[in-house]
Amino acid sequence: MATHYKVTFKNHCTPQEYVSENNRWYLDSDVGAKLTGGADGGFGEPVYAASVTIAANAASPVSIGATTQDFVFIKNLGLTSAGVVSAANVYVSLDGTGGKYRIKIGPGESFTAEIGQCSNGSGENNDIFMKTGSGEAEQTVQTLRAT
Repeated sequence: MATHYKVTFKNHCTPQEYVSENNRWYLDSDVGAKLTGGADGGFGEPVYAASVTIAANAASPVSIGATTQDFVFIKNLGLTSAGVVSAANVYVSLDGTGGKYRIKIGPGESFTAEIGQCSNGSGENNDIFMKTGSGEAEQTVQTLRAT
């Protein structure tokens, strides 16, 4: 009998827009609300990586895992592998090919999602890729993934 692990998580996002005439950030007028949510998911045994280094080369993305992912947590630690503070962002691709990086995680920020089936024809999320931006330093992240 397969063992299932329960993962409980909550997300929070405050969409903001910058108003240059006041030099301030405000709640995005198009969205008009803070976005929150939570979920409980049942998965196989989670895989945790305390320290994954992403090289300072946008052409070399790092895979979070070689299998289909149903749950993913990525935290940008804001440090290089040598423990030096780094302001590099981490970009995440969920398309299974590393072609489109639509999620940006700043230093100290994290991303969590329960991922459903892709509509790329395969019916699965083949892989999740991470990279730093062009010209940015290396970055270290923590990851937790489960299928």
